[in-house]
Amino acid sequence: MTHAYRRVKQNGGTPGTDGVSYADIEQYGVPRYIEELSLELKDKQYKPDAVKRVYIPKSNGQKRPLGIPTLKDRIVQMAVKIVIEPIFAAGFEANSYGFRPKRNAHQAISNIEKNLAYGYTTVIDADLSKYFDTISHTKLLSLVAKRVVDKNILRLIKQWLKAPIVEELDNGKRRYTKNHTHGTPQGESRYLRKYLYLQCAGRCQFFEILIKGNQLFTF
Repeated sequence: MTHAYRRVKQNGGTPGTDGVSYADIEQYGVPRYIEELSLELKDKQYKPDAVKRVYIPKSNGQKRPLGIPTLKDRIVQMAVKIVIEPIFAAGFEANSYGFRPKRNAHQAISNIEKNLAYGYTTVIDADLSKYFDTISHTKLLSLVAKRVVDKNILRLIKQWLKAPIVEELDNGKRRYTKNHTHGTPQGESRYLRKYLYLQCAGRCQFFEILIKGNQLFTF
């Protein structure tokens, strides 16, 4: 858990709905904070806080919604990510590069350049629209359950997916969204969830037809 806290702090980010910052945790005492959080998990008293929704501008003039969990939830998410990521990494496709340990965009570009030299000169750039907002919770949990049998971890992931969303409106009021069935907020395990879905998509009939006789790279 201490290692998870350090990883989360390295990533930076703003406080969530509880307003607790890294400075607050440092002032409270990191060992004490981690010990109490670990006890919550052991006693099954841990419950995720509501997720703060904010909007950031996109290049096309539209806005993209982001869900920001509290630091407490990000720490637990990172701890789970550290444990389960190796389980799934072994099954990822060799041509998957995004947000994976020791993999980056430069390697993906290098591989694309090699394939251009081999004669694959037609490039199709495909993007999944509103990807994180449309992920089915049921399908995602079923994919995770195929590789993870620990009911405690499955319960945590489900709790994060179902956490209420709080949005500050222009009139100063707050809007709460509960019982949603699709979408996954920001967080330390978000991109792991993304690539679980991409692995499934990479094997679906549409993609098989699209890439037949060609090379597919995901990032």
